[in-house]
Amino acid sequence: MILIALSLSWISSVTVTPLLSYLFFKPLGDGQTSPDRADPYQGYFFRTYRNLLVLALRYRWGVIVAAVAMFALAIFGFTKVDQSFFPQRRGLSSWSTCSSLGHAHSRNRNVRRSRR
Repeated sequence: MILIALSLSWISSVTVTPLLSYLFFKPLGDGQTSPDRADPYQGYFFRTYRNLLVLALRYRWGVIVAAVAMFALAIFGFTKVDQSFFPQRRGLSSWSTCSSLGHAHSRNRNVRRSRR
């Protein structure tokens, strides 16, 4: 089931998304945009974002060190989470529960047959 869901998601992402993008951002005539619309990349949000990206690229090693430090901090914080937050694990993994569900289904079928 997961394979089917992922395959359908991939197919829609490479077909439907470009189609919708073309329909929503359709250029006028010969590639000209509407004359009454200002350049959307000159707004406050995009200028601030561009400056942030330039700063991150200029100090790339600092960004990498900060990301690794945040990851280490997250791992340390994860050790402080109380065990009662997580449910008890039954079995070896989720795969074992999937296979046990299959056995339960066959047992139910056998019980139904024996009642007839």
